Amino acid sequence: MPEEKGKGFLIEEMEGKKLLGRIPKDRIVKVNIRRPGKEIVKEYLELDDVTGSVSDVLDHMGITKNVVPATILKPIRSGTKIAGPAITVCNQPDPVSVGLGYEKHFKFSHGADREAYHLAEPGDVVVIDGGGHDISNMGGLSALVAKAKGLAGNIVDGAVRHIDTILETGYPVWSRGHTPVTGKYRYVATSVNAPIECAGVRVVPGDFVVADSSGVAIVPGDKVEQVLELAKKWASLEDDLREVITKKGYAIEEIMAISAKRYGLIAGRV
Repeated sequence: MPEEKGKGFLIEEMEGKKLLGRIPKDRIVKVNIRRPGKEIVKEYLELDDVTGSVSDVLDHMGITKNVVPATILKPIRSGTKIAGPAITVCNQPDPVSVGLGYEKHFKFSHGADREAYHLAEPGDVVVIDGGGHDISNMGGLSALVAKAKGLAGNIVDGAVRHIDTILETGYPVWSRGHTPVTGKYRYVATSVNAPIECAGVRVVPGDFVVADSSGVAIVPGDKVEQVLELAKKWASLEDDLREVITKKGYAIEEIMAISAKRYGLIAGRV
């Protein structure tokens, strides 16, 4: 397709989708990602302790490095829960000065959050590798755009700003911290939808993200249904434990029997 001139940016097409031209086209690795059905997303969200249940299941499957506690990636608003497939963004510090970064900005050195939102579909989760730096990867306007697009939330390995505005939008965000310092001229967006590392966890586009007040868990894209089924059974057995303790107190034999069922479940014996 012929290139079009946008407002200071170059608009192109890739795999049937029009790009905004905010970053060079070769930095967009994938346009289409794996997405589970809406019913699967709904069932994940119905789990009371979604990250806890998913974390336990992943542990017993031998996937032990896919969870980030809320001490590292904190929700801006407690009590929020999200689930959805990952759209990934990688931001790296600009090696030149802020002033030169400003000049380069209009030649598309930044703006990958908007490009990612444009490529995303409602219910997606944008996961940003900001290297853990105290520089903003997104702010209030970015949250407004993401909410308007119907996205589920953002996970940011780095800082965010305009916290009051983000809170007003109600858009869910998890991050390392808050800052007034803009990343517009301090970051270079190096990729959209490439594998990234977020707070020590490798995230591939299409992996499934769950997040709540306890933190963030990443389910490999090819294990979404398997983890869900095990997590539902695991959570059900935990409900049984809670009921026994509530109604019978320290009924140790029943408690141990239910606990044995839980571990047997993961080992494939239940």
